[in-house]
Amino acid sequence: MTRRAMASRLNQIDGHLRSVLNLPRTNKATTLEQAIANSAATTEEVLFGDDGDGIALMPAVAQRLLMASLQAQVEARLMSDDDSGATARSVIDSIRRLKAAPSVQALERQVCTELCHTVGFSSAVLSSIAPDKFVPVTAHGTRGAGQPIPRNSCVAEQDCVKFRRIVHAGRDEMPATEEFCEVLGAADYLVAPIVVESKVLALVHMSRARGAIADGDVDTLGLLLSVYSFVYERLLNSQRVDQLRISIIGAAARLAEEADRIAGTAVSLDTDGDDGVFEADVAVDAFTAALSNRERDVFSRMVRGDSNADIAGELVVSVETVKTHVKRILRKIGAANRLEAITLYMDAQSGFGQAQ
Repeated sequence: MTRRAMASRLNQIDGHLRSVLNLPRTNKATTLEQAIANSAATTEEVLFGDDGDGIALMPAVAQRLLMASLQAQVEARLMSDDDSGATARSVIDSIRRLKAAPSVQALERQVCTELCHTVGFSSAVLSSIAPDKFVPVTAHGTRGAGQPIPRNSCVAEQDCVKFRRIVHAGRDEMPATEEFCEVLGAADYLVAPIVVESKVLALVHMSRARGAIADGDVDTLGLLLSVYSFVYERLLNSQRVDQLRISIIGAAARLAEEADRIAGTAVSLDTDGDDGVFEADVAVDAFTAALSNRERDVFSRMVRGDSNADIAGELVVSVETVKTHVKRILRKIGAANRLEAITLYMDAQSGFGQAQ
């Protein structure tokens, strides 16, 4: 494929993706480098932007276009850098292996392996983020993953989390963390954020035993970790759907039991016996007590499965207004996303039968 054909391919995928997600169109790129920059800006906005809805709420066609864009960006960058075809195939094969991971745990193990075998790092460590420390979870090319490291002693890592960017630690302006240097066996390293649902959930550290870390390493790393974030969120949402299905089945069973109990109870005009009948409504009212009237309107449509566009059309407001309401609702009820909000609602609706 020629450079012009690759630029045209990136333009086409990027245009379709932005159209499906109702994002403003960008000017069509005339060079391969510009096409790469446009596509990278779109995927960063979709995957890492604060206003993103998350992969779970994307149309299936948007998910396919996003993955196609990431893969095309890898091919385009390698073409732009005049790298060999073997390198291109290696990176693309790495993406395929990440996409095939059967679970979050398997994906965590796989990403460190791919960074070493595909990009050429000698060691890599994936760490989860706790309120006061970084906790190494899995590693490749090291003697173990290491012990938890206090966050207040990690300058480069704090910068990486705060600004959601890849940081080269070990240079004069950015000191490396001694504990990570010991685990990686290097004086300098790259640390990159894993961003899922607009939150930095983990960090990946990488180093080279021989040779300096190059700019090309950063570019390839950024693309691979974008794919990782995409697959991670997809697997995470799959797990949540399974948990939600189990929760709904349990809630339905409890509701059926309560309906049978009420149906088998003799009708009475004694108001002292009415409390049990209305406990479900009371539980739901308590659950939504912090919501405004408009937020309740939005929430009632959320739990029945309406999309942002559906809700906007029914309430005669903009999609952006609905997104704002949804964010406030999730924050008020303590849910991370829509799936968890629906689960909490179902639990509140059915939980009244458990106390009988």
